Amino acid sequence: MKKLFLLILILLFAAGTLFFFPYLLPQKIQKMAVNHYTKDLPGTITYDSVYITGRTWEPSLYNFTWKYKDIELKLPVIALEGSLWELYNGTSTPIKTFKGKLFYKNKLLLDDIMAKIFFAGKDQTVSLSKESLVHCSIIEGGTKAFLNHGVVPPFSAEKVTLTLKKGSINRENKKIHNLSGSLALGTLDCTENHLLSVILKMLKSQPQARIPVNCGTINFMVDNGIASYRKTPFLVDEEYTVVSKGTVNFNQSTLNISVGLMADSIKKAFDIQYLPDNYIIPFKIDGTISNPKYHTKNALASIAAIILLKKISPETRKFPKSYTF
Repeated sequence: MKKLFLLILILLFAAGTLFFFPYLLPQKIQKMAVNHYTKDLPGTITYDSVYITGRTWEPSLYNFTWKYKDIELKLPVIALEGSLWELYNGTSTPIKTFKGKLFYKNKLLLDDIMAKIFFAGKDQTVSLSKESLVHCSIIEGGTKAFLNHGVVPPFSAEKVTLTLKKGSINRENKKIHNLSGSLALGTLDCTENHLLSVILKMLKSQPQARIPVNCGTINFMVDNGIASYRKTPFLVDEEYTVVSKGTVNFNQSTLNISVGLMADSIKKAFDIQYLPDNYIIPFKIDGTISNPKYHTKNALASIAAIILLKKISPETRKFPKSYTF
């Protein structure tokens, strides 16, 4: 009986030790375990403390900071909802973040970052293993430092959702492959820039200092430095609908973007009621990210021709060619 009682005590002690052992590990050893898995990531990672807890040894980092070139990400807590062993074996492991901030050139760019990202690591590749979500707000002061204002104006957005569907990054050469997802920006509060001025002046509207832009969901793909997005609608200044699609080659800093003025925008701007609903007048943006070029000559000629058609009887009208997107 005494031996049985002793055996039960030993088993209870062993079970308790197994459960509480992660809590008892010294901080130095816990940090060594985390550093082993982050050593190949680009940039510099620091954190105040780490706690490996639970029966599956799930690590949480506190006051986490990641610096890479001009980017600095600060997260009060980053929690790995899976064990280090699962991470080592390449099992799908979600990371959760709470109320984070991202700075660019010391300017706050993203605030209130809440994310849950599922990833799996194998050899030198880290891949998304499930659809992942990032919620945040965008701060105008940061976009002034981050964006090229010839194409995208400085703006703020209160509620932004980034959905990541698939993608991978090679930790050795730091290249992103087949990253795809969608970006829901909602309504942007924009300052005037060249592209918005071009659109509004083509529609005979005087640009204002601040312009609201309501954005459709942007479906995108990034592969080895080349980003592309599908046709997306935008409502400019609360009344003019435009669509856009294109490609940005970050390796060569070049643009290949199409913008289309929709029929309802042309009708409102020039009091024209006879355009087909699917009519569109496009123009191209190319050149480089730092020096974009706007090709609006043919679009302006089409608008002029449509205005002249107001004087011609409907049965003899022949509209300028409408290019499909």
